Amino acid sequence: AAVLPERGINLDHVLADFEISLIEQALKRANGVRTKAAEILGVSFRSFRYRLSKLGIEPEGETENEEDDEPSN
Repeated sequence: AAVLPERGINLDHVLADFEISLIEQALKRANGVRTKAAEILGVSFRSFRYRLSKLGIEPEGETENEEDDEPSN
């Protein structure tokens, strides 16, 4: 279990760092395929894209499966 320092922490910063780490690991495991990375993390592709944007993550060599592309109007 994690130990809370006496001086406290910035929970938002700690959680963001942890989330970034997990997302980067999932992208690596999925060879940059974002739909697969979302599946690995157990979140929808839409949620995954939101998290990438929110955290400022721009995956290198990113790809997504064609069936997950939203139609353009």
